[in-house]
Amino acid sequence: MSKRTSGGVVKSDDINKLVSAFEQSITSADRKSCAHIQSKLENLLKLTKDRREKLDNKAKKEGLNYKGEDEVKCGCGCGNTFKSSGEYAVICDACANETCKECVKECRNDDCSVNLCSECSTSCSGCNKSFCDEHIAMCDRCEEQFCDGSRDCSLIDAGYGSYIACIECLGRR
Repeated sequence: MSKRTSGGVVKSDDINKLVSAFEQSITSADRKSCAHIQSKLENLLKLTKDRREKLDNKAKKEGLNYKGEDEVKCGCGCGNTFKSSGEYAVICDACANETCKECVKECRNDDCSVNLCSECSTSCSGCNKSFCDEHIAMCDRCEEQFCDGSRDCSLIDAGYGSYIACIECLGRR
């Protein structure tokens, strides 16, 4: 049985001893014992994943409901508060405002990794994914925004200089 610290946390040395004992058991086990050990380890892994998910969700809930001197209220209207420059804070690459991790959107262009707040991101009218201004363009006819990433999102040179149009508008001509 592993020892716990006064805060209830298992010590790293105790975990290492348990792992070492498992390794010794595995290397000396026969086929049937290996199957039994594998079953036990799979159950431990599931238990660990479930526990970690619960702890991550709790940390996220607390991190997005932060109360303290350096508290920042998210400007997106979600109601989240977070620690300035903390784990749940992200700087919008377009406007440099700090927003919560929940509201930030990454430009969906494969060659771009810009983080955008809700005010700085633009949704493609074809696929509804978020893009930065550099990777989205406007149809000159309907004034909808498109990413030009697939057929439904395509903008085509309509042949009048710099006039571009979406598939829908070209079909209506």
